[in-house]
Amino acid sequence: MLDLPDVLLMLDTLGRFVTTTVAGPVVLWTLVALAAWGGLRLVPSPPLVQYWTRVGVLLALPLGLAAALLDLGLPGEVFRPVSDVPWLGRTLAPIVVDAASTGTSASPAWRILFVGAGIGAIGAGGAAVVALTRLAADAYALHRFRAAHPPNAPAWVQEQVDTHATTLGITRPVSVCCAPDIAVPMTVGGGRPRLFLPESLCSDEQALAMTLTHELVHVQRFDYVVHVLVRTVRALFVAHPLVPIYARAVATYREQACDAAVLATNRVPRKAYATLLLQWTQRVSSTPASALGLAYSSSTLKSRISAMTSHVVPSRPALSLVLSALLLVTTFTLMACGDVGTEEPSNATPPDAPVPPTEIDTQPQLDGGMQALYSAVTYPDIAQEHGVEGRMVVQFVVTRDGTPTDLTILNADVQGEGPTPPEDAAQSLEDAALDAVRGMTFTPGEHEGQAVNAQMAVPIRFQLPE
Repeated sequence: MLDLPDVLLMLDTLGRFVTTTVAGPVVLWTLVALAAWGGLRLVPSPPLVQYWTRVGVLLALPLGLAAALLDLGLPGEVFRPVSDVPWLGRTLAPIVVDAASTGTSASPAWRILFVGAGIGAIGAGGAAVVALTRLAADAYALHRFRAAHPPNAPAWVQEQVDTHATTLGITRPVSVCCAPDIAVPMTVGGGRPRLFLPESLCSDEQALAMTLTHELVHVQRFDYVVHVLVRTVRALFVAHPLVPIYARAVATYREQACDAAVLATNRVPRKAYATLLLQWTQRVSSTPASALGLAYSSSTLKSRISAMTSHVVPSRPALSLVLSALLLVTTFTLMACGDVGTEEPSNATPPDAPVPPTEIDTQPQLDGGMQALYSAVTYPDIAQEHGVEGRMVVQFVVTRDGTPTDLTILNADVQGEGPTPPEDAAQSLEDAALDAVRGMTFTPGEHEGQAVNAQMAVPIRFQLPE
């Protein structure tokens, strides 16, 4: 059973990882998101531009964070065995060494910060688990709803759907289900979309035509796929206050953009369309089936009707997509590559290395876990004095008795305050990394029940506090 010191140590370790690896990209995304939000509020733009820009900002968060975590300043070397060695190997989790937290012990202020960050990370992870569970429940309910409502529309309704789809350039087959238990129109599916319509629509040709145009614009723009992605991002990052705000705005502008597209056809009377929307406000469904589908929402209908009474700014779908893609790529690049250097490949195979087997059943295990290695790495004083930071991969062979040998530095990238860091300061980082790994012990790897030699590698990064 874990006692309090063990719990604090675990929280401290998690907090160090969060503050040195995750916090930077998330803060950068937050600044970009705030700037984008302010720009969209200050500069009048069509709903479609508002929609796609916000989608681009939201999707940049998980993509940029994933790239930053996979990179960690060690492109191509972090989460895979070294490619230029012909035998099997294993790469340990990366070690990030912060000058503020190395040495005999971290200061109480830093320790409190790290423990607090660890608690916050656990809370954010718990909130994400709850949100993802709810999302999975909605997806299951929607799956059951779709299975219970197969296509059954009258031939003339399906013919209208096909005609409208052809007009909009939709080549995917679109099926229709009309049923009395469907409260409001809803679109489900990306590759093979299905429209779910209230049975009463089949007796009102004008309302049906307006509804079909709106729903098929969703199909044309793959809004359902985007909706699922946005819901997933919101679930993963529900603890970030900006993410739910962005997700709600995406839903609002998605519907406003569709309304603008419907009215832009000049085949739909504005007053009749607004009246139709008002009718749906009294019938919005709150069932889980509509939670993940593109259904009418009472929270967006009021703003949609209000937007219809104002001047409709012409939308350019191509321009909107270009702006969204540009913002996504820019944010992604800033988050993922803000600290990426260029490494030159090096020959990593020691000529006299013991030959490990071509197969291994059980990988070597570091005694004491990664925390033992983390605690063993110290940031050299001379490197701190000269403002020298660096990153490298330590490759080694764990022998049959669990001792690391044939230690080699791969792809070292050391940078200082000046154009060329002092040689002794740069060398001190490599020596610190080698000394830490050299002092470790392992439970050796096994093949067919026998201890064998096995090659491993661990990325280590030295960084100074901001």
